Amino acid sequence: MKNLIESWSAKERLSLALVLSGLAVYIATHGAIVTKADVMFADLFHNSADLFFILLLWLSLFIRGRYLQIISKLSGLALLAAGGAATIKAFDTIFEGLKTGKWPPLEAGFTLLWISLAIIVILFVLMLLIGKEHEELHEGSQHHKNIHTAARTELIADIIQASAGIVEFFILLALPHHPEFVRGVDILLTVLIGFWMMWRGNMVIKEHSH
Repeated sequence: MKNLIESWSAKERLSLALVLSGLAVYIATHGAIVTKADVMFADLFHNSADLFFILLLWLSLFIRGRYLQIISKLSGLALLAAGGAATIKAFDTIFEGLKTGKWPPLEAGFTLLWISLAIIVILFVLMLLIGKEHEELHEGSQHHKNIHTAARTELIADIIQASAGIVEFFILLALPHHPEFVRGVDILLTVLIGFWMMWRGNMVIKEHSH
């Protein structure tokens, strides 16, 4: 499969990546609505950011000069935004629990599992699709490198986030009578990944300013 993908042009690879990213956004939206898990809402934010970053990568094939610099800075800001949105959602759940005295339970455990698995499969294909651009763009300008670094960081964060959904499913399976503990794990994982993304976004912005 990797050899087949590498035989395609950059435009073909990134066009397919855009379509798959859109599919992942749709799946994550369904997962967030049904399960009400913070990791699924975070996954929705991450998948939306994936779509945005891959669009930036696609645009970078055609844009040069000042506009490429703008796209480079946008990639760092988008990482901050995606990480921040996921973190804010987790803290909103914490405040809701403090207000009501009880955290809302996770729902539809098996939905959490299959959606997380489907997203992970799509993300690994996306990693293959942008892998060739990793080699090509890192031989280009610093702005190209920044855009690809941000896109790759977002995909890795998304894989970790979707994997957290699988972890939570098995915790739900093992501890069906301890929903608050599972929700605590849900919040903790979401916040940790969100902070990591914001740190990486800040690094990309700093590279842009050099």
